[in-house]
Amino acid sequence: MGRDQKRRQKLEKRRKAKLRAETRRAGGAEGGGAGRAAQAEEALERADEAREEGQLELAEKLYRKAVKLAPRDAAAFQRLASLLQSTGRHEAAVACARRAVEAAPEDQATHFTLAGMHRLLGQLQESRGSYRRAVELQPDHGRAWHGLSTVKRWDDPADADLSAMKDALRGLSRRHPDLVPLHFALAKAYEDLGQYDLSFKHLKKGNHLKRLTFAYDVAQAAGLFTRTANQHGAAFLERGPAAGAPQDRVILIVGMPRSGSSLVEQILASHSEVVGIGEVVDFDDSIRECCPEGNRDLFPEATAELDDATLAAIGDRYVQRLRHRAPGARRLVDKCLANYQYLGLVHRCLPNARIIHCQRHPVDTCLGCYRILFTVGVPFAYDLRELGQRYQIYEQLMQHWRGLMPDRFLDFRYEELVQDPEGQTRRLLEHCGLPWEDACLRFHETPRAVVSASAVQVRSPIFKTSLAKWRRYGSNLKPLIKALGPCAPQAD
Repeated sequence: MGRDQKRRQKLEKRRKAKLRAETRRAGGAEGGGAGRAAQAEEALERADEAREEGQLELAEKLYRKAVKLAPRDAAAFQRLASLLQSTGRHEAAVACARRAVEAAPEDQATHFTLAGMHRLLGQLQESRGSYRRAVELQPDHGRAWHGLSTVKRWDDPADADLSAMKDALRGLSRRHPDLVPLHFALAKAYEDLGQYDLSFKHLKKGNHLKRLTFAYDVAQAAGLFTRTANQHGAAFLERGPAAGAPQDRVILIVGMPRSGSSLVEQILASHSEVVGIGEVVDFDDSIRECCPEGNRDLFPEATAELDDATLAAIGDRYVQRLRHRAPGARRLVDKCLANYQYLGLVHRCLPNARIIHCQRHPVDTCLGCYRILFTVGVPFAYDLRELGQRYQIYEQLMQHWRGLMPDRFLDFRYEELVQDPEGQTRRLLEHCGLPWEDACLRFHETPRAVVSASAVQVRSPIFKTSLAKWRRYGSNLKPLIKALGPCAPQAD
């Protein structure tokens, strides 16, 4: 059993003991408090089960019951906060996370949770304060240091936080899970300080350790994309888009991670008619729900044979899912980048959806992935060779779609947006059928939750210093450039 697991078990035992003591005091001599403690524990367990099964309304009802029965139980407030955040109620989630801190001010986890929620809302000063309290309570907590590093600008090589992170790194065992976020945190600090070789040293170590924790086969992804192109080719598309749902509410942003997609979403979400809902898997879920029983996991073969009614049902189900996330919104932006693999299906299911394909320099895109410790998914991001190979097969699939439906989506380049913000923003809005609004140029002022690795960057205006960042890393990126093959930059 690892140290973290032992610590969690100890904290959980302490939490339950504290809960029993609190409820006994609240319940008086009759013992009603002990009964409420048991009821609160039961409600929490049932809520966790309901959430795992996707019964979110029931889970929320049970979490609220638990916090009412045990108003000093930090864990109950944390779990309710997490659920509220997952359903887009970010301000309410912050309020719940604050209640957790009030209930357990010496518990590092409560401050860490609150810090992350402040970060999503762009409340960076508050986020820094909560992350700092978390590392004060647990100085070797790698994820808290990583969080602090992302919301802080490092400009002093003698920064005490830098020394503290290095001390924490030296104090951990070789395979301790906190090593990974600590290496990423140090990489961010040294990049800010302009020490790119040292930054890359920590990036390489952190990525290597992360890559050891899961299995990934780039050949399987290549096979899936080849099958997708074969099954969703000219014959599939020539059946026409008329079978799909006619709604024009949806704007899809697709492409590779770190291609400028969060910036594009933020620009669009600054428009009065648009709500950005972030990265959701609603299209994928709609396919699974509407496909005939037994064929739900057989993409792309099963979807290539779907009849018009099922295609329309997929489109309708998807739009309903999005509308449930943002009732009353005129237009909705879905930034699930991996939907690029479904563009043939989207063409037929959602004939009036607007599609934006975000593009950026291939090496900057891949380096951007390599620099980020993703919370979930993106298994190809932790090895330079695999990154280059994945970029190649992604580009091949996009070329397939471009050849079959050249006018169906907008290729939108990050570099062109940086060089000409107003001109490219007008082009973006025109593609989406939206009238011009000046607020789209002031996107960094838009108050909204941004659930992505770019949650901090989109709070600032566009800067040209983000262009060609890959050149600063020099020869460190040779394995990536070689793996990119024909997608690699030519001598320039």
